[in-house]
Amino acid sequence: MKLGLFKKTFLSIILTSIFTGVSFLVLFLSPFSTDLSFWEIVLLFLLVLVFSIFIALFLAKKITNPIFRLNREIEKNKDKKFKRKIRIKSGDEVEKIIEEINRITEELADFKEKAEERDKILEVRVRARTEDLKKEINLLENKLEAKKEELSRKVEELEKFHKLTVGREKKMIELKEDNEKLKEDIQNKKEIK
Repeated sequence: MKLGLFKKTFLSIILTSIFTGVSFLVLFLSPFSTDLSFWEIVLLFLLVLVFSIFIALFLAKKITNPIFRLNREIEKNKDKKFKRKIRIKSGDEVEKIIEEINRITEELADFKEKAEERDKILEVRVRARTEDLKKEINLLENKLEAKKEELSRKVEELEKFHKLTVGREKKMIELKEDNEKLKEDIQNKKEIK
C-alpha cells in the first residue's frame, strides 16, 4: 500500500492525537468516571477524536504544504534551466532546505554559464587551429607538388643522360670490335706477306 506524504503525515499525527486523547480520558477522567455515564464518556471520546482530526489536518497541511509547493516549483524550474529562484516562506526547516536548493541552483547556473563560455572559447580556438592546419596542409601540398615536378624533371634528365651514355658505350664497343677486326686483318696481312 503506497501512501503519499500528506496521508502518512496525517495518519501519524491522528494516531498520536487519538492515543493522547485516550490517555487523557483514562488518566484525568478516571476519578470522575463514577459521575459520568457511558454516553458522556463516548461523547468526550468523540470530542477528543474530532479535535484530534482537526489538529492532525492542520499540522499535516502545515508540514506538507511547503514540501508540495517546493515540488511544484522544482517542476516549473526544470525547463527554466536554473534561472528561477524558489520563493517559499514557511519559517522552518523546509525554508532552510529551499534556501540551500536556491544556493546550489545558483552555483549550477554559474558553473553552466562558465562551461558555455569555455565551450565558446574552445570552439573559436579549434576553428582557428583548423584554419591554420588547412593553410599548413595547402602549403605542404604545394611543396610536395613542386618536389614531384622537380623530381620528374631530374628523372627525365637522367633518362636522357642514360640514353646518351648507353649510346656512346655501344658505339665504343662497336669501335673496339672494329679496331680488333682491323688489328686481326692487319695481322693476317702481315702473316700472308
